[in-house]
Amino acid sequence: SRCDKTHSYGLRPGFCIDLTTPNAVGEYWDLNRPDQQDQLRRLQERERPSLVIGSPPCTDFLRLLHLRLSRKDIEKRQEEHGKPYVRTCVETYWKQLDMGNHFLHEHPSPSESWSMPEVQELEADPRVFKVKGPMCRWEMRSNDAAGVGYVRKQTTWLTSSKELAETLARKCSGDHRHVHLIGESRAAAAEYPVKVVLAILRAFRRQLKRDGRWNEMNAFDAGPVPEEDENHWWTQMEQEHGMYWDDVNGDWLDPREV
Repeated sequence: SRCDKTHSYGLRPGFCIDLTTPNAVGEYWDLNRPDQQDQLRRLQERERPSLVIGSPPCTDFLRLLHLRLSRKDIEKRQEEHGKPYVRTCVETYWKQLDMGNHFLHEHPSPSESWSMPEVQELEADPRVFKVKGPMCRWEMRSNDAAGVGYVRKQTTWLTSSKELAETLARKCSGDHRHVHLIGESRAAAAEYPVKVVLAILRAFRRQLKRDGRWNEMNAFDAGPVPEEDENHWWTQMEQEHGMYWDDVNGDWLDPREV
């Protein structure tokens, strides 16, 4: 997200596993790689996050691919790139449920990933809620020849949090003009609008209260807590690789500025 408002809601940001974010050894994350999948498992086990949010790349599941690729080529592409990423996300969500914590998964509603058996098995779990809602409801906007308009982008969410499900189940108000996404505007729509980010934070704070895991005195225990243990993973990275972890914002610092 482009806005970090977690502290405003008494929450603490944790680790970020993102295609544009370097990992502990300076490589960009790629959850199709087994070694980086192992890194994610270790991070999850060590930090035990209260909430994991997953939004795997959807480019390998777009229906537009059928216009230029054969079904065989699409299936090969999905098996090599798209499906391993989604399976890793689903594995992470099951681990969250096993630990008594929560997850939130997002993918476009037309995505073929929703037909994967692993995703459907997760959907069928009674602890999981599935809801839909357009991003225009959260004021996602873009430009076309007529000017600024709203991006509908029908989105489906899976979550173990009832509060998040109730918040994200929205409908288009119908009082605005929609624009179609093409080229660069399609890529820009991959970024969450600020309003949906803030709504997720507010809803998850309510979920922690519902679970009996929240009060004003221990608000900052909602996320990963810095440890003094010499064997902690970010201490190891500092000693072995000269990399420094920002335990407040949950990201790697530029070593030249430390």
